[in-house]
Amino acid sequence: MKIKAFNLCFLCALFLLSVVATETLKEGKQYTKESKKNVLVDKFDGGRKPIDIESFDQNKPVGAGNKTREERMMEKQAKQKEREAKQKEREAKQKEREAKQKEKKLQQKRIAMQKKRKQKIQALLKEAMEQEKIEKKKREEARKWEVRMLRIINKFREQLARKKLKVSIAREKADAKQKEKEAKQKAKQEEKEAKQKAKQEEKEAKQKAKEIAREEREREMGRILGAMGALGVDVKVKLWVNVREIKSSLMNMEG
Repeated sequence: MKIKAFNLCFLCALFLLSVVATETLKEGKQYTKESKKNVLVDKFDGGRKPIDIESFDQNKPVGAGNKTREERMMEKQAKQKEREAKQKEREAKQKEREAKQKEKKLQQKRIAMQKKRKQKIQALLKEAMEQEKIEKKKREEARKWEVRMLRIINKFREQLARKKLKVSIAREKADAKQKEKEAKQKAKQEEKEAKQKAKQEEKEAKQKAKEIAREEREREMGRILGAMGALGVDVKVKLWVNVREIKSSLMNMEG
């Protein structure tokens, strides 16, 4: 489209130049001869402005050569305008190429930025997923540790309760044996001191021994029940129980 418009303008300019040149030759110019020179005198300038023209060549065909300076200048200007128009066209094409190249670079830059943004989003998603896996693993490990600690605490509590019960029973048995031994010794001593009252004292001793045994059993049962109550049958498990204190209690009981 640009080339066609330029050609049309160029043809219009040539047509106008030819019309102007024809009218000028018909109306405004006259030729005079002065001292072997062809001089073109402008009648509108009163004949005071001679214009040099090319020497007339009879061998040239009709319409060729014999151009005035103004015609040469007009032709030169037309060629200059044509060159300028071509230069402008080349510059326009160059600008168009540069614009396309710039647009291409911008498109490549946009694509690279989109790709980089996509990679960044994917990296963030991957990092979030990895972090979620780590948190999930930590929660699972914490839950397992909690269950393990509960089992350990329950086990130590059971061991402590059993040891306390055994110690209490052993003490009660030792006390009962000691008291029984003392009672027997006392009975023997009384038997020695009073043989006459042996049967009666023996009877009273047996009765007393029975009462003592019953009382000892009652006290033993009361102590056992008290120990069990102190331990608590419905003991609630707490996570903050210090296992070292339970171990030290067991060691003290064993000692």
